[in-house]
Amino acid sequence: MIELMETKALQQAKDYVAQLNGYSNWERISYTEIADFERASLIDDVAEHYASEVAKATKKETKEKCEKAFRCVMTAALLGNTIGNPIDIETELKNQMDNI
Repeated sequence: MIELMETKALQQAKDYVAQLNGYSNWERISYTEIADFERASLIDDVAEHYASEVAKATKKETKEKCEKAFRCVMTAALLGNTIGNPIDIETELKNQMDNI
């Protein structure tokens, strides 16, 4: 599943760069005679755009996991205090973060 998402994201990055450069999609570039240095520059642009999109997705996923961990710790702390069995919040949060 992850491999399919990566393949789709890479294709989207290729098509994005192609469209920025006046082509309808990446396949059009493949069949167009352009100088090697120009093709290399386009490939660099694809790599840069793809890396940027992957970084954004990773940041979003990490943020969601951190928010979930924080909510779990706060819930545990509230319940622990309610029943008279307080927890060490710092230790519990560290344990949750280690699992991310």
